[in-house]
Amino acid sequence: MRMPLEKRHNVLKILREEKNHSKASLARALELSPSTVNGLARSLMREGYVVATGRKQSLPQGRKGDVIDLNPAFRTSIGVEITDLDVTGTLIDFSGAVHETFALPLTSREHGSIVDTVLQVIDRLRPVAAQLAPLEGIGVASHGNVNPETGELLRFPGNPHWEPLTIATLIEQACGSRCQVTYRITAATRGEVLYGGWTQTSGPIIYFNSGPGNGFGLGVVENGQVLTGATGVAGQFGHFAIRPGGKRCFCGSHGCLVTVASISAVLQRVAAALERGVESTLHGAGDLTFGAVCEHAVSGDKLAMSVIKDLGADLGLALSYVLNLINPSHVVVGGAMAQGGMHLLESIRDAAQQHCTAPVFSGVSWRLSAIDGNAAALGAAALMLDHYFCAN
Repeated sequence: MRMPLEKRHNVLKILREEKNHSKASLARALELSPSTVNGLARSLMREGYVVATGRKQSLPQGRKGDVIDLNPAFRTSIGVEITDLDVTGTLIDFSGAVHETFALPLTSREHGSIVDTVLQVIDRLRPVAAQLAPLEGIGVASHGNVNPETGELLRFPGNPHWEPLTIATLIEQACGSRCQVTYRITAATRGEVLYGGWTQTSGPIIYFNSGPGNGFGLGVVENGQVLTGATGVAGQFGHFAIRPGGKRCFCGSHGCLVTVASISAVLQRVAAALERGVESTLHGAGDLTFGAVCEHAVSGDKLAMSVIKDLGADLGLALSYVLNLINPSHVVVGGAMAQGGMHLLESIRDAAQQHCTAPVFSGVSWRLSAIDGNAAALGAAALMLDHYFCAN
């Protein structure tokens, strides 16, 4: 007889968020009797969800308890992140461990090129998944605008003539696996919560994640849950109109934050300055990348320092609006822009302080994400397994 779903979800959720539990520590966490938890554990082992690891955990009175954990051989999941510059795929198992990550550049922003690149990335990961455990599904986190209900990619930066693309259906037909499409910042925030260690933080937490090119978003986390909004597309921070009447954005508006403070916008500004002959150590320094600009800023290059300071000023101003509204406990900066390190983080924080009320700003802890630029792919993969860990 299978255990009630609520009890199964509760046990699996604890094991997902906190490793190295014995039956005794689970009993304490769930506020259940040891005999009840023993029964739950046996049932979960029979059904393949958990395994005994062979490790021991110290218990009161000097005893040792057998550690149980999620069974990595129960299921696997693939997460795919689509940005305007590349496609990255990540394969995880049921315990959340990452087994392989693979990325390809996006050579075109047309339908066919995007779908082909996504399928190439998935095809690279599927054989590895087959050796580990059954594939639960493929999660896709996309830049631009998506409809999570229909699995459509509605708008894509850099393609002004874009027509809605039913990418979930195409992936399901090509791969024979369930596919779920979500907004990139939602998946990235979910990845940050699970892999950044925020599941036990009440919050609110503000998570800023930038792509490598022309976009970024803002996730809001409360009690470990990601705010997704009424239609699943909350977090469009890049479309704050910070320069009303300014440059036209791919969304159709003008002066959006993304037009002045994305990585693409930063690199365009630096390239234009170098073309004008502005003195800089970036002349002849090789490929112009955001990482290179950050490194030269740290080394004292005046052009690079000015650009990073202006970037921080724009992001900090826009963030101050969110901070004053939400009063968060933490701000976390992740994604490709985290390459700016503490130099950029301090610039953002200084600008935010100028526009925040003192009680709000004093309560905020500022951090760089511990995750590399792969948070959205991780989150998209994790979202495919979420139904095992929660009732909704």
